[in-house]
Amino acid sequence: KDTVVKPQRSTNMIEAIKKAGGNPKVTLYPEVGHNSWVNAYSDPEMLKWLFNQKK
Repeated sequence: KDTVVKPQRSTNMIEAIKKAGGNPKVTLYPEVGHNSWVNAYSDPEMLKWLFNQKK
């Protein structure tokens, strides 16, 4: 459980992006805690998505 950034803040942000017309992708790792980026950066699909984004 992340005690630094509450997951609800992330879900609120996702909802705001959707309301603004965006199509966000999100994966929550409930048992990982604050170091969830380790899992995220180990996911080849996430990296593929990340590097395909354009400004």
